[in-house]
Amino acid sequence: MRVRVAARGSRLSLLQVEQALEELSRYAGVSMHWEVVRVKSAGDVWSDRPLESIGVVGVFTREVDRAVASGAADIAVHSLKDMPTSGYGGPLKIVYIASRPSARDALISRQGPGRVEDLEPGSTLGTSSARRRALSLHYNPRIRVENLRGNLDTRLRKLREGLYDAILASEAGLIRLGVDVEYTPLDPSYFPPAPGQGFVAVVARVGSKVEKMLRDLDKPPWWHVAWAERGVLEGARAGCRTPVAAYAEPLGGGMVRVTAAALSPDGSRAYWARAEGMIGEARRIGVRLGEELSRVVEGWHNTGGGS
Repeated sequence: MRVRVAARGSRLSLLQVEQALEELSRYAGVSMHWEVVRVKSAGDVWSDRPLESIGVVGVFTREVDRAVASGAADIAVHSLKDMPTSGYGGPLKIVYIASRPSARDALISRQGPGRVEDLEPGSTLGTSSARRRALSLHYNPRIRVENLRGNLDTRLRKLREGLYDAILASEAGLIRLGVDVEYTPLDPSYFPPAPGQGFVAVVARVGSKVEKMLRDLDKPPWWHVAWAERGVLEGARAGCRTPVAAYAEPLGGGMVRVTAAALSPDGSRAYWARAEGMIGEARRIGVRLGEELSRVVEGWHNTGGGS
């Protein structure tokens, strides 16, 4: 089967296309040959600006999806964490989610191995993620967190040049790129990731040859885990600017545990919620936890503590 794949043109994005389609070929039992249609997202065009200033929702996916909706490509490949929770129930649909090598964040520090609270007072930590910023300040309010955009190579170069004392990155990205750098993986129960972090999603038009091929196949075992984390976003109505984190893990025996967290942007307030249930109910569990987060955050705003 020949397919045109819309994707961002970064090295990591192209590696994710390769992983996702090789895995999808094995899953569907079909030999797939692909041609990449490179698309620049708004996040790529405005790479020098903080994400909040250009709009968080769909900033890395909107233009890529348009290529599929217009017929310029057959499918799109995205990092699941970049995808909004709305917009995939109409003409476009998530048809496959590739497995992730890790959900964890990684702390890369010029001060050596350690967790965020081990960074020295006054240290400068670089990240463009509101979630990573809030969690970092929650654990270590004595550091400075400054915006850092760009691909991983750019961020590592700025770290080596001494512009930052430490940076945060996705461990999945480090693994996929084969980066040889010392880092500390941060346990998800301590530093929960972005919902869907590490997963790669394949999007197709409803009724297309790819969507029809995958429609009736059994879902891979990590499918429910991914949707539990997205469920947290749905329930929390994220798209809002409140930093939200989620991590789901299978427990065996058909059970799943979902951890969710919400923080104020400055990290001064944080709320964790956890629940377990049958893995077939994972998405609903995630939604319920997200709704719980939403109620807590609304209470923060009502008491003047949500900023």
